[in-house]
This record gives sequence, C-alpha cells and structure tokens, in this order.
Amino acid sequence: MLFCKLFRRSIIFLIVLSIISITSTVLSTMSTAAGEAEGVYDMLEKCDTAPDPVPALTVTGYETDPEVFMTGDVGVLRITLENAQDSPVDKRINMLEESHNDYKFDIETTTTYSMNALISEAYIVERDFKVYNRYSAAEVVGPGKETELAFKIKAPAREGIYMLKFIGKVECADDRGCGRDIRYWVPVVVCGDPLRILAKQISPEVIEVEVVNRGICDVSSVFVEVVSEENIEIADHNKTVYIGDIPAGKAEKAHFYTDIKGTGMICFKATFKNGLNNHETENLCITTTASNSPSSDMNTNIATNPNIATDRNPTDAVDGITGITIDDILTAIINLIRALS
Repeated sequence: MLFCKLFRRSIIFLIVLSIISITSTVLSTMSTAAGEAEGVYDMLEKCDTAPDPVPALTVTGYETDPEVFMTGDVGVLRITLENAQDSPVDKRINMLEESHNDYKFDIETTTTYSMNALISEAYIVERDFKVYNRYSAAEVVGPGKETELAFKIKAPAREGIYMLKFIGKVECADDRGCGRDIRYWVPVVVCGDPLRILAKQISPEVIEVEVVNRGICDVSSVFVEVVSEENIEIADHNKTVYIGDIPAGKAEKAHFYTDIKGTGMICFKATFKNGLNNHETENLCITTTASNSPSSDMNTNIATNPNIATDRNPTDAVDGITGITIDDILTAIINLIRALS
C-alpha cells in the first residue's frame, strides 16, 4: 500500500513538472516572436525615413505675342513647363538586421514612383498688367514631357519694362502628398506708338509722305490714307495706299497723285497693327499751292507740327545748290512747256 501511494505521488509530481516545462517553453517562444515582430517594425520605420523622389517641374521658356507690347495692347504670354525627371523611379530597399536572440531578418521591397507632376494651380500675379485667366488642376505632366500655359494679358497705359510674376503649384500625381511651388519672373517691354508720318516731297502733281518706324518692334498692315482734303483733287482709288510691314528702324514711302486748285490743304494718317491690336498715328496736315510753293500757312504748319520733316535729304540737292531738287527742276520745265504751249 505504501509503495502504491509513493508511486502515485511521483507520477503527479512528474506531470506537474512537465506542465511547468511546457508553459515555460511557450512563454519563451512568445517572447522571441514578439522580439522578432518589434525588429521588423523597427526596420520598416527606418525605410520610411529615406526621402521619396519627387517630380522636378521647371520653367524652361516663355514668349509673348506681340513680342513688344504697346500701351493698352492685349496679347498672350505663354509659359513652357518641363518635367526634368526622364522616367519613373524604382525605390529598392534591402535590409539585413540581427536581433538580440541571434535571429536575422532580411527584408527586400520595391516601390515604383510614376514621377507624374500635377499642376494644381497656375497664375500670373495681377499688378500693372491686367490678367484675364488662371489655371486650376491644369494637367498632369509625365517624366520627360512638357506643357504650355497661355495667359491673356493687357498692357498698362505707361511705357516701361515690367516684371510679371508667374506662380505654379505642383503636386505628385500619385497622391503622396508631396509638392512645391514654382516662382518665375517674366520681363515684358511696353512702348508707345512707334510710327511717325512725315512730308517728304510736295508738288502740284504728287505728294510724297514717309512712314518711319522709330520703335523696337516690327509693325504690320501699314496703310496711309487721306483723312481730309480742301481744294485738292485726288482720285478715290489713291486715297489709301498700302505699305505692308515696316521693320524696326526702317521707313517706307507712299505717293498720292493730286491736282491742286489754288491754295489747298490735305491731311494724312497711318494705321497699323501690333499683333492683333490696331493703332494709328496723329494726323499730318499739309498746306500747299498750285505753284508748288508752300504758303505761309504751310510754313507755320511745319514749324508747329513735329511730324513734318523740315530738312531735305542732302542727296536730293543738285550740284550742291541747297534747297533745289531734281523734282523742282522737272516741275519748272513742265510748267514752262505748258506756258509756251
């Protein structure tokens, strides 16, 4: 009986020891697994600290139409933007770390970034120039691609060089929350009307005027037209003369064939375009007589009107005789022949 009791107690003791051993092993395993998990999370957090690549959208050029604005002109400013990243970017992470229990973790991941740039907002800061439009969520610019944004603007009434400030807000198109602002200054020149109309040669049969472009830009669609005439007959088809384009620093002439009756007055003006904008010069009025001798009214007009040339071209003089031109001699011969006939 005593032996049976001792045997039974031994069996119970062994069972208790086994339970304690199994419990200890399980707890040790759970602790090791928890340590491994903490090591994995630590490494993932370290991966997050590396900076992600972002799109590099920059201003690569600009142009205005017209090239040079005149006061009050309406035109277009075009801004060219380019994504300097040439392709999508793959970000690879390969980390090997050893834990305190001699466990090693090898983690390798790959993330692909499209490098697409979203232009969330773009505009010209409105100060001296009036700006008619702006962009919101304009478009997505892929790597190596470019886009052009056009802004309608109006020049102020004062001449000068103006700096227009362009602002673009750029975000990553893959919703990563990254982005930056672009700030760029664009110089724009504003000048006054560059054309002047001058009287060159005057005779009873023909009046020659010259249109001079004293500006820094070319002008187009230049016409010289008769605004009014008094005691001067001129054919209707000759009341408007088309010149065309006049480059900066150049001049073109227009001829009007007339029949002057006594003392007469005729006024001219030139019209032209700068881009899509219409412009015109101040009127040039000439008073003359049938004898081709300018009257005292014309002398007064020339003295008070800066648009009328008061000097003859030295190359028009004959044999060094100042003030007498070939046209004057030909006119005198014609008048003499008429008198004799």
